[in-house]
Amino acid sequence: ITLSSADFVALEDGNHDLNYKLVGHGGDAASGNFTGAINVTAVNDIDLIGGINDVDFAQIGHGGSNSSGSFNADIAGSGALAGVNVTSTAGAITVNGGRINQSNNDGRRAYAQIGLGGYNSNSTLDADISVSAATGLDLEGGGRDHNYALIGNGGDLADGDKSGDIYVTTAAGNFVIQGGRSHELNAAQIGHGGFRATGNAAGSIEVDVQ
Repeated sequence: ITLSSADFVALEDGNHDLNYKLVGHGGDAASGNFTGAINVTAVNDIDLIGGINDVDFAQIGHGGSNSSGSFNADIAGSGALAGVNVTSTAGAITVNGGRINQSNNDGRRAYAQIGLGGYNSNSTLDADISVSAATGLDLEGGGRDHNYALIGNGGDLADGDKSGDIYVTTAAGNFVIQGGRSHELNAAQIGHGGFRATGNAAGSIEVDVQ
């Protein structure tokens, strides 16, 4: 899967249940074996922002909430990189759970994630992940249960082995990793896993802030 924009890429909004945004194979409660590299590139900003109702997640990666199976990103087409690669050449990257810092609103499981898996997935997950921004990265948990922000394979309550190297870099600007400030279960994380995730996790993590 290759998505390339001369301007920006936005996976956001959703004001009814199950209005999720996904670049990858799968979907809510999807099952099966999903494979193939994912490359998302924009000149300007790339935004993944959970919505305001239940299961309004935003994700770049195979899987989705309650998905199951075996997922990887090994096979790349001509000119593409293997793995999950998200690059903004002149802008920032935002990964925010739904309704950030607004407690007790509707919108559970409106997470934001770059990586395979998803909330309550039951899968074997294997993919390298590269996230590269030019002017900053903002990774923040949201305002209701399981509106996490994750760069990694897995997710809250995800079961199964998770592997792959993770590389995150920004050439300039702010680098923010912040859990939700208004409600529980809104973590922000770089790494495989998530709240009460089970299974083995393997792979190196490199974060480079210039």
